[in-house]
Amino acid sequence: MRIHESPQIRLDAVAPAGPRYAFLDGIRGLSAFYVLIHHAAAELDHERLRGFAHDVAIRLRYGHYAVAIFIVLSGFCLALPIADDQRARLRGGTLAYLGRRARRILPPYYAALVFFLAVIAMVPALREPITPRWAAALPATTPDVIVSHLLLVHDFSHAWAGKIDPPMWSIAVEWQIYLLFPLLLIVRRRLGTAAMVVVAVGLGNLDKVVSALAGVEVFNGTCPWYVGLFALGAAAAEAARRPGRSTPWFVAAAAIGAVACSAIEYQGAKVRWNDQLFGLAIACALVAFARAEREAGRRRRWLAAILESPIALGLGTISYSLYLTHFPLLSWIHGALTPLDLGPGARMWILLGAGVPLCLGFAMVFHHLVERPTSSANRPRQLDAPRLVLGASAESAMVVAEASNGAVIGLPASSTPSSRATDFSAASSRA
Repeated sequence: MRIHESPQIRLDAVAPAGPRYAFLDGIRGLSAFYVLIHHAAAELDHERLRGFAHDVAIRLRYGHYAVAIFIVLSGFCLALPIADDQRARLRGGTLAYLGRRARRILPPYYAALVFFLAVIAMVPALREPITPRWAAALPATTPDVIVSHLLLVHDFSHAWAGKIDPPMWSIAVEWQIYLLFPLLLIVRRRLGTAAMVVVAVGLGNLDKVVSALAGVEVFNGTCPWYVGLFALGAAAAEAARRPGRSTPWFVAAAAIGAVACSAIEYQGAKVRWNDQLFGLAIACALVAFARAEREAGRRRRWLAAILESPIALGLGTISYSLYLTHFPLLSWIHGALTPLDLGPGARMWILLGAGVPLCLGFAMVFHHLVERPTSSANRPRQLDAPRLVLGASAESAMVVAEASNGAVIGLPASSTPSSRATDFSAASSRA
């Protein structure tokens, strides 16, 4: 595993150079893959599944919490290049920063939106609730739904958030946090990082106060508390750049993570507080991983073997395209299985065994035809996604074997994808 110092890093900041942590791509890729298999299993009602199929589906029901991972990652990546800058200046100013963010996430988003709307318009059967999950995405072509998606405000209402392509609600959340980031940096510049986190967490939970005073729920389709998670990621970037050992941060991540997982398991309905606990654990883990990069030993090698494996990095390369396109495809595949009169368990295994690879293949095509061409032309060269995802099993096994034998693990600098500041909120629809 290596930290690469390069003046070509694709992060939004004034700093001309900074660390490129390949494990961020691995975390992003594995999280996106979990969202994919979560939605494949969620196509079936868990209560109708039996035996091993039920056990698998239960373990795949936590896809929503991938949102917290992506939001914290986003704050970490965007703040990393300015972590050492007390003035916290965005490269080129606020407008240039927003332009870079827009060029990175909006073309693929609008391309996927137009594609799915066109398919729904051309195939009358898709305007019908062919599966219970797809029913939640309809109606998809009413003016208010389309306009809200075009303006990236569809997360403001449950009536809009889950339509067309339900996971797209998190793109709107991410974009709105991008707009707030320069304001958070002003707080950091004047009052410090801790104050920035406090302000962000308070702002993210302000809707509870407003709802109580107004007597009606506000922002009932969004997750405003993600602003606090984003700020935690930004604070983690600063902590990661400071000298110190990783062990205390691993301990903190494990302890907070255990509490968060217990809360998720036993208080599942309290998503707001569970998200924030889980996000804090992820922020601590990112600090630990980044500091482990500077340390020798088994922890560093195993970290590389898992999070920097070719499969994880390949999934990271296509993760945004995978997030944007997988949900409608899974629902349509499930709809095609309905006339076959298969049991719930059989349909779930088909979705996991055939639907998941089909979604990965479609995401690769979408990435190469849409996402990669619309990304910045001078972005560092990336590994070929199809080769990584489909042909890397043997190489991944060799990496793990080398780790167990005590070898120093790390992809060559020439073939390691950059840790792009692309951390879209790859997330599940709220289930």
